[in-house]
Amino acid sequence: MTDDNLSAEGVVEEFGDQFNSHPTLPDYMAVPGVLPNDGRVELTSIGVYGKHQHKGYAREALHLLTALCDANGVTIELVARPLPNDLAPGCPASLSTDDLVRWCTKLGFEDVGEPGDDACRMNDHPR
Repeated sequence: MTDDNLSAEGVVEEFGDQFNSHPTLPDYMAVPGVLPNDGRVELTSIGVYGKHQHKGYAREALHLLTALCDANGVTIELVARPLPNDLAPGCPASLSTDDLVRWCTKLGFEDVGEPGDDACRMNDHPR
């Protein structure tokens, strides 16, 4: 990371600005849970409202986040696990842990978890 790059905190703030000003994403999904965590960005939740699921909105939001992280040399961490229904109201969990892992892997994340975990810890390193 160079002096011109945003910190993890700056990436989270910029992502929030980009998400909230996006012409469609805020209408179709809950604001993703994104937190700075020890120089990295932690994705804690991503959920799309029921009738809008499986149309690419979560992928689009994640592309916004990964582009910011890549441009600023920041790693993203997440745990692939279905959301509890109360975490993102209106966004029912429609993918299993295995499906989430496959989806995240297609988007460039790598599995860094321990075998036998009930969820999959994943990272996306800057490109």
